[in-house]
Amino acid sequence: MNKNKILVSAIVSTFNSEKFIRSRIENLLQQTLADKLEIVIVNSGSKQNEDKIVSEYLFKHPNIKYIRTKERETIYKAWNRGIKLSEGRYITNANTDDHLRNDALEIFSDYLDRNADVVLVYADYYITNLPDQNFNNTNGLRLQSNKDFNKLLLLESCYIGPQPMWRADVHFKDNIWFDESLEIAGDYEFECNLAQRYKFHHIKNPLGIYYKSIDKTNKEYQNLSRTFIETYNVSYKYTDLYINSLSNSTLKKLNLKLNIKLAAPQLIYKVINKFLEIFFPCRTINSKQFNVWFKSIVLEKRNQVSKAKAVCVKFLKRNNSPLINYRLEILIKRYEN
Repeated sequence: MNKNKILVSAIVSTFNSEKFIRSRIENLLQQTLADKLEIVIVNSGSKQNEDKIVSEYLFKHPNIKYIRTKERETIYKAWNRGIKLSEGRYITNANTDDHLRNDALEIFSDYLDRNADVVLVYADYYITNLPDQNFNNTNGLRLQSNKDFNKLLLLESCYIGPQPMWRADVHFKDNIWFDESLEIAGDYEFECNLAQRYKFHHIKNPLGIYYKSIDKTNKEYQNLSRTFIETYNVSYKYTDLYINSLSNSTLKKLNLKLNIKLAAPQLIYKVINKFLEIFFPCRTINSKQFNVWFKSIVLEKRNQVSKAKAVCVKFLKRNNSPLINYRLEILIKRYEN
Protein backbone atom coordinates (compact mmCIF):
# COMPACT_ATOMS: atom_id res chain seq x y z
CA MET A 1 0.00 0.00 0.00
CA ASN A 2 1.15 3.51 -0.78
CA LYS A 3 1.90 5.12 2.60
CA ASN A 4 0.36 8.38 1.39
CA LYS A 5 -2.98 6.58 1.14
CA ILE A 6 -2.96 5.36 4.74
CA LEU A 7 -5.53 7.24 6.79
CA VAL A 8 -6.09 4.94 9.78
CA SER A 9 -3.79 2.52 11.58
CA ALA A 10 -5.53 -0.20 13.61
CA ILE A 11 -3.30 -1.65 16.33
CA VAL A 12 -4.04 -5.29 17.16
CA SER A 13 -2.29 -6.81 20.17
CA THR A 14 -2.61 -10.57 20.48
CA PHE A 15 -1.69 -13.00 23.22
CA ASN A 16 -3.29 -16.45 23.18
CA SER A 17 -6.09 -15.13 20.97
CA GLU A 18 -5.99 -17.78 18.25
CA LYS A 19 -9.76 -18.27 18.34
CA PHE A 20 -10.41 -14.55 17.75
CA ILE A 21 -7.64 -13.33 15.45
CA ARG A 22 -9.07 -14.45 12.10
CA SER A 23 -12.45 -12.90 12.75
CA ARG A 24 -10.80 -9.67 13.92
CA ILE A 25 -8.69 -9.38 10.77
CA GLU A 26 -11.70 -10.11 8.55
CA ASN A 27 -13.73 -7.47 10.37
CA LEU A 28 -11.04 -4.87 9.73
CA LEU A 29 -10.61 -5.86 6.08
CA GLN A 30 -14.36 -5.40 5.61
CA GLN A 31 -14.25 -1.78 6.75
CA THR A 32 -15.53 0.68 4.14
CA LEU A 33 -12.17 2.49 4.21
CA ALA A 34 -10.14 -0.72 3.96
CA ASP A 35 -8.19 0.76 1.04
CA LYS A 36 -6.93 3.48 3.43
CA LEU A 37 -6.47 1.21 6.44
CA GLU A 38 -3.25 -0.18 7.87
CA ILE A 39 -3.45 -3.14 10.25
CA VAL A 40 -0.51 -3.48 12.66
CA ILE A 41 -0.55 -6.77 14.56
CA VAL A 42 1.73 -7.22 17.56
CA ASN A 43 2.08 -10.78 18.85
CA SER A 44 3.31 -10.52 22.43
CA GLY A 45 4.87 -13.96 22.84
CA SER A 46 1.64 -15.90 22.34
CA LYS A 47 1.75 -19.65 22.99
CA GLN A 48 -1.00 -20.27 20.44
CA ASN A 49 -1.14 -20.40 16.66
CA GLU A 50 -1.65 -16.77 15.62
CA ASP A 51 1.52 -16.90 13.47
CA LYS A 52 0.03 -19.38 11.04
CA ILE A 53 -3.31 -17.56 10.78
CA VAL A 54 -1.77 -14.13 10.23
CA SER A 55 0.67 -15.50 7.64
CA GLU A 56 -2.28 -16.45 5.44
CA TYR A 57 -3.08 -12.74 5.09
CA LEU A 58 0.36 -11.16 4.81
CA PHE A 59 1.03 -11.80 1.10
CA LYS A 60 -2.53 -11.05 0.04
CA HIS A 61 -2.81 -7.81 2.00
CA PRO A 62 0.22 -5.49 1.95
CA ASN A 63 -1.58 -3.19 4.39
CA ILE A 64 -0.95 -5.70 7.21
CA LYS A 65 2.20 -5.45 9.32
CA TYR A 66 3.11 -8.23 11.75
CA ILE A 67 5.70 -8.33 14.50
CA ARG A 68 6.30 -10.82 17.29
CA THR A 69 8.11 -10.43 20.60
CA LYS A 70 9.77 -13.33 22.39
CA GLU A 71 8.39 -12.43 25.79
CA ARG A 72 4.93 -11.45 26.87
CA GLU A 73 4.57 -7.72 27.47
CA THR A 74 1.76 -5.51 28.72
CA ILE A 75 -0.89 -4.64 26.18
CA TYR A 76 0.14 -0.99 26.46
CA LYS A 77 3.75 -1.75 25.59
CA ALA A 78 2.46 -3.73 22.60
CA TRP A 79 0.24 -0.80 21.56
CA ASN A 80 3.18 1.62 21.80
CA ARG A 81 5.31 -0.78 19.75
CA GLY A 82 2.62 -1.00 17.07
CA ILE A 83 1.99 2.74 16.99
CA LYS A 84 5.70 3.43 16.44
CA LEU A 85 5.49 1.29 13.29
CA SER A 86 2.27 2.87 12.09
CA GLU A 87 1.90 5.45 9.32
CA GLY A 88 -1.75 6.47 9.62
CA ARG A 89 -3.01 9.94 10.42
CA TYR A 90 -5.35 8.38 12.97
CA ILE A 91 -4.90 5.49 15.41
CA THR A 92 -7.38 3.02 16.89
CA ASN A 93 -6.89 0.01 19.10
CA ALA A 94 -8.56 -3.10 17.69
CA ASN A 95 -8.97 -5.66 20.46
CA THR A 96 -8.97 -9.20 19.10
CA ASP A 97 -12.31 -10.19 20.65
CA ASP A 98 -14.25 -7.05 19.63
CA HIS A 99 -15.90 -6.09 16.34
CA LEU A 100 -16.72 -2.83 14.55
CA ARG A 101 -19.60 -1.88 12.33
CA ASN A 102 -18.31 -1.93 8.75
CA ASP A 103 -18.41 1.85 8.42
CA ALA A 104 -17.16 2.64 11.94
CA LEU A 105 -13.62 3.67 11.02
CA GLU A 106 -14.89 5.80 8.17
CA ILE A 107 -17.32 7.62 10.49
CA PHE A 108 -14.61 8.19 13.11
CA SER A 109 -11.97 9.42 10.67
CA ASP A 110 -14.45 11.60 8.77
CA TYR A 111 -15.38 13.38 11.98
CA LEU A 112 -11.74 14.01 12.84
CA ASP A 113 -11.13 15.26 9.29
CA ARG A 114 -13.92 17.81 9.66
CA ASN A 115 -13.18 18.91 13.25
CA ALA A 116 -9.59 19.98 13.77
CA ASP A 117 -10.24 20.95 17.41
CA VAL A 118 -11.14 17.37 18.39
CA VAL A 119 -8.34 14.91 19.12
CA LEU A 120 -10.30 11.77 20.05
CA VAL A 121 -13.69 10.36 19.07
CA TYR A 122 -15.67 7.54 20.64
CA ALA A 123 -19.10 6.02 20.15
CA ASP A 124 -21.76 3.87 21.75
CA TYR A 125 -21.42 0.09 21.51
CA TYR A 126 -23.20 -3.19 22.11
CA ILE A 127 -22.13 -5.73 24.74
CA THR A 128 -22.23 -9.43 24.00
CA ASN A 129 -21.35 -12.68 25.78
CA LEU A 130 -21.01 -14.51 22.45
CA PRO A 131 -17.59 -14.68 20.76
CA ASP A 132 -17.30 -13.34 17.20
CA GLN A 133 -20.61 -11.49 17.39
CA ASN A 134 -21.03 -9.09 14.47
CA PHE A 135 -23.51 -6.52 13.25
CA ASN A 136 -25.49 -9.02 11.20
CA ASN A 137 -27.50 -9.63 14.33
CA THR A 138 -27.51 -7.26 17.28
CA ASN A 139 -31.01 -8.17 18.46
CA GLY A 140 -31.08 -8.73 22.18
CA LEU A 141 -27.65 -7.21 22.80
CA ARG A 142 -27.32 -4.64 25.55
CA LEU A 143 -26.63 -1.16 24.20
CA GLN A 144 -24.05 0.86 26.10
CA SER A 145 -24.90 4.54 25.57
CA ASN A 146 -21.79 6.49 26.47
CA LYS A 147 -21.65 9.83 28.22
CA ASP A 148 -20.88 13.07 26.45
CA PHE A 149 -17.35 14.31 27.04
CA ASN A 150 -16.78 16.03 30.37
CA LYS A 151 -13.44 16.26 32.16
CA LEU A 152 -14.86 15.84 35.65
CA LEU A 153 -16.94 12.84 34.64
CA LEU A 154 -13.84 11.26 33.12
CA LEU A 155 -12.04 11.68 36.44
CA GLU A 156 -14.78 9.58 38.04
CA SER A 157 -14.93 6.75 35.52
CA CYS A 158 -13.43 5.47 32.28
CA TYR A 159 -16.49 5.90 30.05
CA ILE A 160 -14.80 6.39 26.66
CA GLY A 161 -15.31 2.74 25.82
CA PRO A 162 -13.15 0.08 24.14
CA GLN A 163 -12.98 1.40 20.54
CA PRO A 164 -11.93 5.08 20.28
CA MET A 165 -9.93 6.72 17.50
CA TRP A 166 -7.40 9.49 18.03
CA ARG A 167 -4.85 11.60 16.15
CA ALA A 168 -1.41 10.02 15.73
CA ASP A 169 0.19 13.41 16.32
CA VAL A 170 -0.40 13.10 20.07
CA HIS A 171 2.28 10.41 20.06
CA PHE A 172 4.79 11.68 17.50
CA LYS A 173 4.56 15.42 18.17
CA ASP A 174 3.29 15.69 21.75
CA ASN A 175 5.16 12.58 22.94
CA ILE A 176 2.14 11.19 24.80
CA TRP A 177 2.27 7.40 25.01
CA PHE A 178 0.57 4.61 26.93
CA ASP A 179 2.01 3.98 30.38
CA GLU A 180 3.69 0.58 29.96
CA SER A 181 3.89 -0.01 33.72
CA LEU A 182 0.11 -0.40 33.87
CA GLU A 183 -1.61 -3.70 33.10
CA ILE A 184 -5.28 -2.69 33.06
CA ALA A 185 -5.84 1.07 33.29
CA GLY A 186 -3.35 2.26 30.65
CA ASP A 187 -6.07 3.33 28.22
CA TYR A 188 -7.79 5.26 31.03
CA GLU A 189 -4.50 6.96 31.92
CA PHE A 190 -3.92 7.86 28.28
CA GLU A 191 -7.40 9.35 27.91
CA CYS A 192 -7.10 11.35 31.15
CA ASN A 193 -3.74 12.64 29.94
CA LEU A 194 -5.19 13.77 26.61
CA ALA A 195 -8.24 15.30 28.27
CA GLN A 196 -6.04 17.71 30.22
CA ARG A 197 -5.40 19.68 27.04
CA TYR A 198 -7.64 18.40 24.26
CA LYS A 199 -11.29 18.01 23.32
CA PHE A 200 -13.05 14.67 22.75
CA HIS A 201 -16.31 14.00 20.92
CA HIS A 202 -19.01 11.41 21.55
CA ILE A 203 -20.73 10.00 18.46
CA LYS A 204 -24.21 9.00 19.59
CA ASN A 205 -24.41 5.87 17.49
CA PRO A 206 -23.46 2.22 18.21
CA LEU A 207 -20.39 1.51 16.09
CA GLY A 208 -18.83 -1.42 17.91
CA ILE A 209 -19.44 -4.65 19.78
CA TYR A 210 -17.60 -5.35 23.02
CA TYR A 211 -17.12 -8.98 24.02
CA LYS A 212 -17.68 -9.49 27.74
CA SER A 213 -16.82 -13.09 28.47
CA ILE A 214 -19.45 -14.92 30.47
CA ASP A 215 -16.70 -16.56 32.53
CA LYS A 216 -15.04 -13.16 33.10
CA THR A 217 -11.80 -13.87 31.27
CA ASN A 218 -11.51 -10.20 30.22
CA LYS A 219 -8.30 -8.70 31.61
CA GLU A 220 -10.04 -6.25 33.95
CA TYR A 221 -11.89 -9.09 35.72
CA GLN A 222 -8.87 -11.33 36.25
CA ASN A 223 -7.42 -9.19 39.03
CA LEU A 224 -10.12 -6.95 40.48
CA SER A 225 -7.82 -5.62 43.18
CA ARG A 226 -5.24 -4.43 40.64
CA THR A 227 -8.00 -2.98 38.44
CA PHE A 228 -9.31 -0.98 41.40
CA ILE A 229 -5.90 0.29 42.52
CA GLU A 230 -4.67 1.22 39.03
CA THR A 231 -7.90 3.04 38.26
CA TYR A 232 -7.81 4.82 41.61
CA ASN A 233 -4.22 5.96 41.12
CA VAL A 234 -4.91 7.26 37.62
CA SER A 235 -7.98 9.14 38.78
CA TYR A 236 -6.12 10.60 41.77
CA LYS A 237 -3.16 11.68 39.62
CA TYR A 238 -5.28 13.63 37.16
CA THR A 239 -7.65 14.99 39.79
CA ASP A 240 -4.60 16.38 41.57
CA LEU A 241 -3.37 17.94 38.31
CA TYR A 242 -6.84 19.36 37.63
CA ILE A 243 -7.00 21.00 41.07
CA ASN A 244 -3.48 22.40 40.68
CA SER A 245 -4.48 23.99 37.37
CA LEU A 246 -7.22 26.07 39.02
CA SER A 247 -6.70 29.62 40.20
CA ASN A 248 -7.33 30.41 43.87
CA SER A 249 -10.58 32.19 43.06
CA THR A 250 -11.81 29.29 40.91
CA LEU A 251 -10.84 26.81 43.61
CA LYS A 252 -12.79 28.79 46.22
CA LYS A 253 -15.88 28.74 44.00
CA LEU A 254 -15.43 25.03 43.40
CA ASN A 255 -15.09 24.43 47.13
CA LEU A 256 -18.35 26.28 47.74
CA LYS A 257 -20.13 24.22 45.09
CA LEU A 258 -18.80 21.03 46.67
CA ASN A 259 -20.15 22.09 50.08
CA ILE A 260 -23.58 22.64 48.56
CA LYS A 261 -23.49 19.32 46.71
CA LEU A 262 -22.40 17.40 49.79
CA ALA A 263 -25.26 18.91 51.79
CA ALA A 264 -27.73 17.32 49.35
CA PRO A 265 -29.10 13.89 50.31
CA GLN A 266 -27.90 10.85 48.39
CA LEU A 267 -31.45 10.38 47.14
CA ILE A 268 -31.25 13.67 45.22
CA TYR A 269 -28.27 12.39 43.21
CA LYS A 270 -30.11 9.17 42.39
CA VAL A 271 -33.26 11.00 41.29
CA ILE A 272 -31.35 13.46 39.08
CA ASN A 273 -29.29 10.75 37.41
CA LYS A 274 -32.37 8.59 36.90
CA PHE A 275 -34.12 11.53 35.23
CA LEU A 276 -31.10 12.15 33.00
CA GLU A 277 -30.82 8.44 32.20
CA ILE A 278 -34.43 8.40 30.95
CA PHE A 279 -34.64 11.73 29.12
CA PHE A 280 -31.00 12.59 28.38
CA PRO A 281 -29.10 9.27 28.32
CA CYS A 282 -25.79 10.86 27.31
CA ARG A 283 -25.83 13.29 30.23
CA THR A 284 -25.13 12.63 33.88
CA ILE A 285 -23.67 14.28 36.97
CA ASN A 286 -20.85 13.19 39.23
CA SER A 287 -22.04 10.94 42.05
CA LYS A 288 -22.03 12.03 45.66
CA GLN A 289 -19.34 9.41 46.28
CA PHE A 290 -17.07 11.15 43.76
CA ASN A 291 -17.79 14.57 45.25
CA VAL A 292 -16.83 13.27 48.71
CA TRP A 293 -13.63 11.82 47.26
CA PHE A 294 -12.88 15.03 45.33
CA LYS A 295 -13.60 17.21 48.38
CA SER A 296 -11.21 15.14 50.51
CA ILE A 297 -8.43 15.78 47.99
CA VAL A 298 -9.12 19.52 47.96
CA LEU A 299 -9.01 19.59 51.76
CA GLU A 300 -5.80 17.57 51.87
CA LYS A 301 -4.13 19.97 49.45
CA ARG A 302 -5.19 22.85 51.73
CA ASN A 303 -3.52 21.05 54.67
CA GLN A 304 -6.90 20.34 56.27
CA VAL A 305 -6.30 16.62 56.73
CA SER A 306 -8.61 16.21 59.73
CA LYS A 307 -11.49 17.67 57.72
CA ALA A 308 -10.59 15.45 54.75
CA LYS A 309 -10.87 12.39 57.01
CA ALA A 310 -14.09 13.66 58.57
CA VAL A 311 -15.75 14.04 55.17
CA CYS A 312 -14.94 10.42 54.37
CA VAL A 313 -16.04 9.13 57.78
CA LYS A 314 -19.39 10.94 57.55
CA PHE A 315 -20.12 9.43 54.14
CA LEU A 316 -19.12 5.92 55.22
CA LYS A 317 -21.55 5.99 58.17
CA ARG A 318 -24.44 5.73 55.72
CA ASN A 319 -22.84 4.23 52.63
CA ASN A 320 -20.76 1.19 51.77
CA SER A 321 -18.06 2.58 49.47
CA PRO A 322 -14.77 0.78 48.70
CA LEU A 323 -13.55 3.99 47.03
CA ILE A 324 -14.08 6.24 50.07
CA ASN A 325 -12.91 3.53 52.44
CA TYR A 326 -9.66 3.18 50.49
CA ARG A 327 -9.29 6.96 50.39
CA LEU A 328 -9.68 7.13 54.18
CA GLU A 329 -7.12 4.35 54.66
CA ILE A 330 -4.62 6.29 52.53
CA LEU A 331 -5.18 9.48 54.53
CA ILE A 332 -4.71 7.64 57.81
CA LYS A 333 -1.50 5.90 56.67
CA ARG A 334 -0.09 9.02 55.05
CA TYR A 335 -0.56 11.17 58.17
CA GLU A 336 -0.45 8.58 60.96
CA ASN A 337 2.47 10.34 62.63
